[in-house]
Amino acid sequence: MHLMHASRWYQPLWATGARSRTPRENPMTVWCSSRSGAATCHRPSRLPRNAGSMRASRWCWPRGASPARSSRYTPLKGAARASCRPGPPRRAHARPRRHGWSWSCPARRASRSGRGWRPEMELPLRIPIPEEVTAIARRLEEAGHETWCVGGAVRDTLLGDEQKDFDLATSATPEQVQALFRRTVAVGVKYGTVGVLDNDRVLHEVTTFRHDVRTDGRHAEVAYGVSLDEDLARRDFTVNAIAYHPLRGEWRDPFGGVDDLERRRLRAVGDPSARFREDYLRVLRALRFTARLDFAIEPETWEAARAAAPGLEQLSAERVRDEWFKGLRTTRSIRRLLSLWQKSGAAAVWIPQLWSAEEVEAWPGDDAPAHRDPIVLTALCCHEPVAVLSRLRVSNAELARTVALVAGPTEPAGISTRDVRRWLAAVDGAADDFAALWQLRSGLSFPWAAEVAAVRAAGVPLRRGDLAVSGQDLIAAGIPAGPAVGQVLERLLALVVDDPTLNERAALVARAKEIV
Repeated sequence: MHLMHASRWYQPLWATGARSRTPRENPMTVWCSSRSGAATCHRPSRLPRNAGSMRASRWCWPRGASPARSSRYTPLKGAARASCRPGPPRRAHARPRRHGWSWSCPARRASRSGRGWRPEMELPLRIPIPEEVTAIARRLEEAGHETWCVGGAVRDTLLGDEQKDFDLATSATPEQVQALFRRTVAVGVKYGTVGVLDNDRVLHEVTTFRHDVRTDGRHAEVAYGVSLDEDLARRDFTVNAIAYHPLRGEWRDPFGGVDDLERRRLRAVGDPSARFREDYLRVLRALRFTARLDFAIEPETWEAARAAAPGLEQLSAERVRDEWFKGLRTTRSIRRLLSLWQKSGAAAVWIPQLWSAEEVEAWPGDDAPAHRDPIVLTALCCHEPVAVLSRLRVSNAELARTVALVAGPTEPAGISTRDVRRWLAAVDGAADDFAALWQLRSGLSFPWAAEVAAVRAAGVPLRRGDLAVSGQDLIAAGIPAGPAVGQVLERLLALVVDDPTLNERAALVARAKEIV
């Protein structure tokens, strides 16, 4: 009979300073056997009261008990039948230790009373992985390269949000990945990432297991030839350091990320101060994840983030802008995101014009708006949005939108259709931004929404290009070329906005001659 450790793919990480134990030395070991040679395990439907409270990843049975000998233990649904026997008995005075784990089966957790098992967060045997991602992983594995799904897609899937864009981490070097696949893109070969295109030309990122050789707070110099656990150790937060094997259905969580997901807590991997010093952008990522997932930041991680905030000055404006925009698009609470930026010190470094904590609390608007345009939200949350977005180096088009929002007018002067037409002509395409800003500020629907829709549906001329005459027509009619042509066109547009029936070529040429 072939015997193997239930977590044969992984030797657990023990408490800091403690030596690693072999399976035989591990007092919480479960040994499993199966004829196929695949690691399988059983979960108890109920444990005796003397089993005590222990972590899900360390099941064991009392001396003399095993699933094969008792009807109280039932095998996992769909798992191969196997006989299990416990490892050496746990000493009575030994307390179970908290640490990471690896399983090829769902995790269960004991109730705190020790009176049996109560499911809190159960890891699924399988999660839905797109076939294209599975095909890439299978090809790498068949070539002898260990390959896992990692990153935010794994985290969000465990939180109940089905994902399609899974990143892969592999022991293959970038050169080996490029040799295995015909269509690849050098996404970031310098940092070990290669993009693999599937048959639909969708790009999937494949990154080599790596560790940081040196960092400067902005970028890292990496080296390959490390294990998955070492690769996970360089990641920012425990909830992002969970790996899933798409072929074996195995989980790897050496830093307790699943436990943090269950507790709704954001915690840095290892020493939080060291993690933030490696890349100060992680401070902003911590704020974004906390606001997006509605988590609490673990106290030590929070203090380290606040201490590292002055280092944000080293970051490029583009990286800060991307994090700011992502935060605005994904946060569950605008108030909380702004409060985190203020209290962490990030706003003082990059966006000192951001609302104060008092202004955030007094804001009457919708805290979770449907409209998530970062330009409009920045105009809402900052006293000088043009200065903020100029520093963050947005595009010229985005900056022009911001200038229009600041210039106004923010709403029509009256309630008549003519007032709405005049306003639409004055804001020159920024009407939707103003309507969104109104709703964000007040929490109410834009009062002129129906009138705006009616004017647009009628096709009323609102720009000079909508007029029935052009500058060339006016010059041909005898109006001198030069600035006067543009001024006449503006006068004609104002007339047509007030009375759309005047938008005819002959009538406008006649009016132009009168104006001159």
